[in-house]
Amino acid sequence: MEALDQFLFRFCKLQDTIGQRLFNEVLEFLKEPVKSLSFLDKLNRFEELNIVSDKNEWLILRDIRNRVSDEYESDVSSMSEALNHIYRNHDKLILIFLNIKGYLSNYPELAIV
Repeated sequence: MEALDQFLFRFCKLQDTIGQRLFNEVLEFLKEPVKSLSFLDKLNRFEELNIVSDKNEWLILRDIRNRVSDEYESDVSSMSEALNHIYRNHDKLILIFLNIKGYLSNYPELAIV
């Protein structure tokens, strides 16, 4: 149970961090008007930069995270379904992170590790 709990927590945390912090940081670095952009505008920009191959995939990941957060421990059937969705889609989240890292590697001044 602890392993499943950690899996859920880490997926949600990574999805939050990428979507709420890393997207903004990358766009600020690129001198984009981050504060005036809606989240969908930011997501569209990441799709234009080929960091996110399909914005709908990100929206699915966000929906999964929202369902897990909203239903955590309240409905076993829903949580089981959410865990299965996370398991089937976690590689997409990791790929988005790696795409961001790869994109930023074109800027040696950042010294990405």
